[in-house]
Amino acid sequence: MQKKYIRIIIIVAIIVVSTIGFCLINAFSNNSKEDGSDKIKFTTVKGPKKIYVNGTVEAVESKNIYLNAEKGKIDTVSVTDGQTVSKGDVLFSYKNETITSQIDEYNNEVNSYNKKKSRLQSKREEAKKTLSEKKNQLSKMKDQFGYNDEASTNISSLEAEVQSSEATVASLDSEIEGVDDLISQSNSKLSSIRGKEYEKITADVSGVVRIVGSQDDYTNPYIIIDSKDMHIKGSVNEKYIRKLQKDQQADVLIIATDKTVKGKIEDVSDKPMINKDIANASSSSSNLSNYEVTLILDSQDNILEGYHIQATIYDGNNDISISKKSILTKEGKSYVFINEDGILTKKNVTYEKKDNNNVKILSGLKEGDKVVANPSSTTKEGMKCE
Repeated sequence: MQKKYIRIIIIVAIIVVSTIGFCLINAFSNNSKEDGSDKIKFTTVKGPKKIYVNGTVEAVESKNIYLNAEKGKIDTVSVTDGQTVSKGDVLFSYKNETITSQIDEYNNEVNSYNKKKSRLQSKREEAKKTLSEKKNQLSKMKDQFGYNDEASTNISSLEAEVQSSEATVASLDSEIEGVDDLISQSNSKLSSIRGKEYEKITADVSGVVRIVGSQDDYTNPYIIIDSKDMHIKGSVNEKYIRKLQKDQQADVLIIATDKTVKGKIEDVSDKPMINKDIANASSSSSNLSNYEVTLILDSQDNILEGYHIQATIYDGNNDISISKKSILTKEGKSYVFINEDGILTKKNVTYEKKDNNNVKILSGLKEGDKVVANPSSTTKEGMKCE
């Protein structure tokens, strides 16, 4: 009898324990259903595909100026390193010592001829004076004696002297004329080379001067002029070149300042970069050709030539879109739930219709956000999720 009671007690205990276990399981199941977390599905917000262009900031126009030994040695330098110049400003001037020597030689010739001319002119004046005296004597003698036999010999002698003096004056005039011709020739030579003794070299472009060379170096640039306007020279590999086009917008990260500025594509080359430095190429694969891409910046403030950049160009537009099923509306406000560190967080959004199934997000979400794809009335802020 006692054994019978014990069996009954054991059976009752098993029934009680089973009932309690069933209730606990059912309660946990109901809580799970109420939580709804086991049914939450997420979708990750994706932005447009991005194309990256790596490059450096360069002057739009850069002029290398080399020295020319044939022009001579530098005489004066009119600019300083870092100076801003305008097109046409004098940079420096040459002095050609060979021309200087020729000028000195021709000047000496002219001086010598002028001295000779001065001596000849003095002789001519003396000869003309002698001639005048002889003519006066001859005239007086003729007036005094006429042409009688006694005076004829003296008159003839004076006439011969007058003729000789006239010949001397004529000869001196001829010599002076010859010297004048020589002076004229030497002066003509001087005129032809005088302007070549000094030669001014002017700036072909406006910009900033960099004095990078030596006055004795004729193989490397002496001065480089960089225009103030700058652009970016970068590269992209063949996988993306056809997706880029002129005026396409870009977000340009300036590595040195960690600032992003707006820009756009100015030019896309259709020729592969050959024998060029392609260290800035967007792909390091040696099996892919790289193409040069030129970009211009909306602002050049605090940007220096030589800065490295990374430009982000969007393949298509920069829209963020999600399924309209992810959006809930309450009291005229639209919102979604996103997963923030395993907790559901409510985010207000604004949007506009994109197509029958999707909307374009105007504000509230960013690329990479994990949005609840199937929100329901049981989806609550603060719920745990995976």
